[in-house]
Amino acid sequence: MARSTSDALDELRNYKQLKDLLLSKSKSVGGATPVR
Repeated sequence: MARSTSDALDELRNYKQLKDLLLSKSKSVGGATPVR
């Protein structure tokens, strides 16, 4: 559980970065995954 709002925002930001990284990786590999 997030202890504070800033912690929650940090986790959300990290999750977004991770998602973007995975998306760019699959794109460079040529994966035809639908964007949600």
